[in-house]
Amino acid sequence: NGYLLTDVYADLLALKNQSDKLPVTRNLYLVIGLDQIPANKKSVSSLDGLDKKAFKAFLKSEDIQWDDPQDLVKVIEYVKSR
Repeated sequence: NGYLLTDVYADLLALKNQSDKLPVTRNLYLVIGLDQIPANKKSVSSLDGLDKKAFKAFLKSEDIQWDDPQDLVKVIEYVKSR
């Protein structure tokens, strides 16, 4: 993309000095065994040995919110039990 880290930092510093809100991103990952996978429906449902229909039913019955750490624990426990 052509940006150096210092360029990005300078841009963020300029935004801060202008009293704009700084953009924040948060990427959540699940650690299952030795693998790190993004904490999202698509990544988890593509795991080997996981029944996609049953997983979809689990998500619906538990009303899983992918940005809630307690719900992610439920997802990990479900995957480990399969």
